[in-house]
Amino acid sequence: MGGFIPDGHTEPILVGVYVAPRWRGGAAGVTDALLHAVETWARARSESITLEVHEDNLRAFAAYSKRGYVVTGNTRPYELDARSNEIEMRKMLR
Repeated sequence: MGGFIPDGHTEPILVGVYVAPRWRGGAAGVTDALLHAVETWARARSESITLEVHEDNLRAFAAYSKRGYVVTGNTRPYELDARSNEIEMRKMLR
């Protein structure tokens, strides 16, 4: 998991999210720790952070929603299969 700013006019973007199956779930705390680190970095640079999640990834939707991310209404075709979409989510940091 990491974050980057693609240009001077874009807010931070959360990317590269992957937690190995044995470390998933609230008890392990890995997702919360990684998100906290990326959000702390992003908070110093912007009032919000965005991410994209595949429309079929219900587990990720639930995890991000639980942590304050909301769907923005923006979508784009998924690069590996244009019949499906990536859904943008945003979290306000301040």
